[in-house]
Amino acid sequence: MKFIAFGMLSLLSFLGVLVLGLGVTGNLNRDAFDKVRGVEQALDTPLTTMQDALSPLAQQLRQKEESLRQRDRQLNDREQQLARREEELTQVRTELEQLRDVIDGSLGEADTERRVRMTTIAITLANMRPKQAAERLNGLPVEDVAEILLQVERPKDRGAIMAELEADLATQVLRYLQHDSI
Repeated sequence: MKFIAFGMLSLLSFLGVLVLGLGVTGNLNRDAFDKVRGVEQALDTPLTTMQDALSPLAQQLRQKEESLRQRDRQLNDREQQLARREEELTQVRTELEQLRDVIDGSLGEADTERRVRMTTIAITLANMRPKQAAERLNGLPVEDVAEILLQVERPKDRGAIMAELEADLATQVLRYLQHDSI
């Protein structure tokens, strides 16, 4: 009987130390008792079942993340491509503006040269007899005749040349001067 009493006392001491240890560490709850008793395996089974149920969802989530990463890469590539094309368009625009400036300069020079030539012709025709001047103008386009006659300084000389022009050409020149400005 002593032997049983010592066994019980040892068992009670062990349980007291165990309860005291769990209480001090803050693990004195049902989960801790279940671990000590071996109930841990029973709880582990539903966790595995939950993980199995979540596995397809996790796989779908990973696929969706990969899809989003791929779309992000594509958008970045497109953005870089658009930036390159925008830079190319800016360069082309700059080149076109420079070309336009060159053309405008050339046209300005050509216009100045044309005016000088028309003024020279007007001075020459003003120094000729009106009949001879009209003969020279009869073969020219209406716009040129009108511009040359406007450059003749004296209205009297201009009128004399107009009087000697062919009637049809003179009418066209007057209509041109009436509607269009040079």
